[in-house]
Amino acid sequence: GFRSGEQIEEMTGVRALGLIPAIKASRRKGGQPEMALMKHPNSLFGEAVRSVYTSILFAQTQDAPKTLVVTSSYPKEGKTTLSVCLARMCAMSGKRVVLVEADLRKPQVHKRMAVPQGPGLVEYFLGEAELSQVLHSDEASGAFVIPCGKASIDASKLLDSPEMSRLLASL
Repeated sequence: GFRSGEQIEEMTGVRALGLIPAIKASRRKGGQPEMALMKHPNSLFGEAVRSVYTSILFAQTQDAPKTLVVTSSYPKEGKTTLSVCLARMCAMSGKRVVLVEADLRKPQVHKRMAVPQGPGLVEYFLGEAELSQVLHSDEASGAFVIPCGKASIDASKLLDSPEMSRLLASL
């Protein structure tokens, strides 16, 4: 594991956008970390998410892509938490944002953002739903969410498909 942004940069040769501290359940005050962000935006956790968000904004050039992928090697490393927090931070900053949940094995975004699991990404790709039907609004922030939907197809086929590229381009 890495202990600092400098260590990440030294070992990987890639610029670190920031580090997000873990929040103990007792300090969350009865919710998930992304709710702590909403209730206490100036907390250490909120400032760390804001720092990553700001780093992303400054890293973009005029021709930079507007798509961000959050991934990791192992489960429980904070992908969902960071994705939800960044989407909410972006929406609260007045920007339009759509969080697309592509975790078809263990989807959590719909629970964290209190939107229905479907219709979602899978139904869209199967032609069972239109884009307008799979876009759900996060009432807490104004962000939009496309949940995974029914997790019944091979994720690699969906994520590597021309349809996925077209969806992201249209969003």
